[in-house]
Amino acid sequence: MLDFVLLLAVILIGYLYFSKHLNLKEIEGEAQATFTKAVSDLEAAAVKAESEAKSDIAAVVSYLKSKI
Repeated sequence: MLDFVLLLAVILIGYLYFSKHLNLKEIEGEAQATFTKAVSDLEAAAVKAESEAKSDIAAVVSYLKSKI
């Protein structure tokens, strides 16, 4: 019985210590912000790549039309 009480005390102390020193909400917020920025950067890169591809295709089509 004493072992069980000591185990519960250690778990409670550990929980209180880590919940105080490791602010999980703050870490979660930082992770969400990083993820959101990464998605935004990927979307911007995709738009830029699509624009460049359209420009390149237009240049190739123009070149081929001039050769016909």
